[in-house]
Amino acid sequence: MKRNKIVFLLGILVILIGCYVGLQFWNESKAAKEEEQKEAKAVKVKTLEALTEISYTYNESKFVFEKKDGTWIYAPDEKFPLEQTYVETMENTFSTIQAERELEGADALEDYGLEQPAYTIHLKNEAGEETNIYIGNSVNDGYYMTVGDKSKVYTVSSSVLSPIQYDLMSLLSNDAFPYINSGQLEKVVMTKKGKTETFLKEEEDAITTLESAIGGITLSDCADYYMEVAEADAYGMDEKNVTKVEVTYTDSNEKEQEFTFYIGATDSEGENRYVKLGESHIIYKVDRTKFQEMDTLFEK
Repeated sequence: MKRNKIVFLLGILVILIGCYVGLQFWNESKAAKEEEQKEAKAVKVKTLEALTEISYTYNESKFVFEKKDGTWIYAPDEKFPLEQTYVETMENTFSTIQAERELEGADALEDYGLEQPAYTIHLKNEAGEETNIYIGNSVNDGYYMTVGDKSKVYTVSSSVLSPIQYDLMSLLSNDAFPYINSGQLEKVVMTKKGKTETFLKEEEDAITTLESAIGGITLSDCADYYMEVAEADAYGMDEKNVTKVEVTYTDSNEKEQEFTFYIGATDSEGENRYVKLGESHIIYKVDRTKFQEMDTLFEK
């Protein structure tokens, strides 16, 4: 009797699992079908392949990106270290302009906020073709849009604006400061004002302190995206004031690696030190407390 009950319960369990798996499969199939239907219903407005220029205004700032030798640059200042993925997303979004629907018998452009649009995105490709995308008032979960000669009005998903809603510094390609785990640091050489101190792995207390300090450095708060040589003293990066730190460590593949970074002056708020990685021109602000124990070691 007891055995029959167990078999019965196991049977119920198998049925429930089967129902769950079937339901999951049905939901996934339904979602995929809905996505296919959505794509099928999408109105292809214009295709402009091989874009070479994208420009627009965001928060009263003018952005112009140009593609040169396969690389996107920030045209107003080519020295700006532009993160390519942001502009590549713009390129993918705008090279094929799609709408959710076309409005039949559309009213005056001003009724949709398109007489004086909130956004104007200018596009140009390598064939010399150009067009403008105009984005107006919001509607449901999207916006009204027109292109080119403004002869037709469409509705478009709100995601069309996602790639361009960043300020300039958000588009910066930050340097990647090497991450050092405990036990990986082999040697640190610090030099300032002609004085040099070398710390080896055998000096456990010093190396532990340096691992903690160097391992906690991240480069994300940019103070200047391109320091000219003449500006070095403003950041304490001139030869008289800078601290040069040469680091040797073993990476996760047990290969020896080296890098150099520079520690400059304290900022005007007194909260950060200026830091530069290797030959990069970017100056970052890093919490000054991360360097206090390093300074103490150096000055002993």
